[in-house]
Amino acid sequence: MRLPQEYASIPAQIDEWIRIRTKASLLHDFYAGLERVFARIAQELNGGIPNTEQWHRDLLKDMSHDLEGIRPPVISKALFGDLLPFLKFRHLFRNLYGLELDSDKMSALDRSLPAISARSFSEIRSFLEWMKATAEE
Repeated sequence: MRLPQEYASIPAQIDEWIRIRTKASLLHDFYAGLERVFARIAQELNGGIPNTEQWHRDLLKDMSHDLEGIRPPVISKALFGDLLPFLKFRHLFRNLYGLELDSDKMSALDRSLPAISARSFSEIRSFLEWMKATAEE
């Protein structure tokens, strides 16, 4: 049986939607994972997660601050700036439910993900080394 002409492109459209949705999910999951780490640090060392309407942004910003006598910055100010587009995408992803995702708009995040994830893990690892050294004192 052969599909009518008007349905011939549906499998390709579905494949493209799956590709875009998968990429979007990975970008979302990267930032969501970092945010869980940041939230845990905030709960343990900062006295809790910011109690503001824009708490996601405030949490990220707090991680770039030195809390004198409590902890050094978890991430650099430069990394804070580089993670902001991922935070914005996280919000978009959660509110669009994958229905209006634009592959072209995600491409910059997709291209930057390997370098930014490597920097994120490196900076968090350094912070954890500080925590371990502090605990051993």
